[in-house]
Amino acid sequence: MHPFSYARPERLAEAVDLLLKHGPDARILAGGTDLILRIRDGTLTPRLVIDVKRIPELCSGIREERGRLVIGANTVMTDVAAHPLVRHHFQALSEADRSALVEFVRQL
Repeated sequence: MHPFSYARPERLAEAVDLLLKHGPDARILAGGTDLILRIRDGTLTPRLVIDVKRIPELCSGIREERGRLVIGANTVMTDVAAHPLVRHHFQALSEADRSALVEFVRQL
């Protein structure tokens, strides 16, 4: 595995500063499965991995807010697919297989 530095900011502004400073050499670690697999197989070689799992502003969970569906940045894809609001309003998303969910999230 390619060596990299690791940062665990506790505030959103700190994470944004790290991303701005390191640009394409930085990658976000939220759930981690896809990122770690790609680092292991060599398709990604970040110099810095920024773990955002402890940032309160990026909480996990799904809720409806002012007529919009809000999905927290740290919400795992299996929870998204199983959530009643997603199943009701975004049936295709709830029925997509895992690889399609990963691709959907990458495009956001």
